[in-house]
Amino acid sequence: MSDGPPDPGLAAERTVLAWQRTALSIGLGSLVFARIESSAMGAWSWALAAAGLALATLIGVWSRRRYGHTHRTLSDGGNRLADGLLPAVLAATVASAGIIALRYRREMEERVAQLTEERGRLEAALRELPCDVWPSGANFVLFRPRTVDGDDVWQQLVDRSVLVRNCASWPRLDGCLRVTIGTTDEDDRFLDALREILT
Repeated sequence: MSDGPPDPGLAAERTVLAWQRTALSIGLGSLVFARIESSAMGAWSWALAAAGLALATLIGVWSRRRYGHTHRTLSDGGNRLADGLLPAVLAATVASAGIIALRYRREMEERVAQLTEERGRLEAALRELPCDVWPSGANFVLFRPRTVDGDDVWQQLVDRSVLVRNCASWPRLDGCLRVTIGTTDEDDRFLDALREILT
């Protein structure tokens, strides 16, 4: 047995990494929200995104400070760990964001209707091309080109600055690609590029 303090393990490191992932998700989610909802909410979407980014920064800084305290305490053999204030603040913020979002229910439902309509248009256009298309209830469409290898199609789309997800490495999805529903202009750009490649 060692006379020194016990090994603190990796719990503190795993915890701070989880909080940093949470902060990153909130920050990126805020920016995506603002981009998607800017037409419906105007400047308010960017104000909410700024609040989300501020919260993400606070969580990131706070989690690093908590990690330092916890690591020092455990390394010194102490047992007084940081309080549970950070999880409580995050839970309260998420609940508040949910309540605020409910005020924009009509706008969110309109956005869902737009996405659903755009998804139907995109699926129909893909079915006119030499592609196998799977029905979708999500914000993306899975398809497999029949005349050109999926990896080649993916690379040619990237070369045209059109990004889709290459799903070929996933089980039972050989040659499959996944396109996320975007704006009408974004989807038209994708379809034009895909037509060039497949025809």
